[in-house]
Amino acid sequence: MGFGISTCPATFDRVLVTGGHGSLGTALGALLGTFSEVCHSSVDLPEIDVADFGAFARVVDGFRPNAVINCAAFTDVDACETREAEAMRVNGEAPGMMAAECRARGIRFVHVGTDYVFDGTGTRPYREDDPPNPLSAYGRTKLAGEKAVLSAYPEALIVRTAWLYGAKKSFVRTIAEKARRGEALSVVNDQHGAPTSAGDLAGAIFLLLEKEASGLVHFVNAGETTWHGVARQVLDVLKLDVPLKAVTTEEYLRSRPPGSPPVAPRPRYSLLDTSLYTRITGKNPRNWKEALEERLKITS
Repeated sequence: MGFGISTCPATFDRVLVTGGHGSLGTALGALLGTFSEVCHSSVDLPEIDVADFGAFARVVDGFRPNAVINCAAFTDVDACETREAEAMRVNGEAPGMMAAECRARGIRFVHVGTDYVFDGTGTRPYREDDPPNPLSAYGRTKLAGEKAVLSAYPEALIVRTAWLYGAKKSFVRTIAEKARRGEALSVVNDQHGAPTSAGDLAGAIFLLLEKEASGLVHFVNAGETTWHGVARQVLDVLKLDVPLKAVTTEEYLRSRPPGSPPVAPRPRYSLLDTSLYTRITGKNPRNWKEALEERLKITS
């Protein structure tokens, strides 16, 4: 888990981004480089373990940021099922430690949360005050991280998101790569959510920082679809013609080879209500199709 550092002589002129090499960290670095006419990004620090409390404190004291954005996480949802203790260390314990260190120094702290804290049995978009009920080890460890952050630093900001994609490995990128190779695709059509651009999430985080938001806030791109719908849109935008079959989650699980690693349960319904984000910022998230088309045109 690495640190990416960016500097911006605006409201937050020194920003430390943990997990700087992931999709969101990369998007934040790009945004910080163009956030204003005088904004620029510096080089990443070497990779270090965010759960190394002493190392984090040394980085903070050396760089002296006025905001820390924690994008670092154990994000292999399936691996969390068999490595929950390790995931808890990174997803559950480290965020609380980072929040405490930031509060002690008067540094704004932002933590990135996930839709996996919900069980997916809802019938309307989840609001920030809806009770969480994670189904998976990943969801449990991420929920523990939220609680640790708010306990250590009640004024911290937690931005929950879902179905994130960007410049790094993601469902969107995998579908595009397989389709370009001419592979036939089978994609589940009974999990509902809103794919969210890492670039749009990065912008949302900085709008929330500018508005001095705190507590839990949801952000996803607007609209609703399924993973099959996302795959269909990828093929349409890239003008790729390969077979695309819609399957249920149960059909997908039955098709896995014997002895395959365990698959963590996913929420069947992952829509997040973004009305609080709109009230705070005065902005509405753009539609997921528009955001996805922009990302695919950048990478195609």
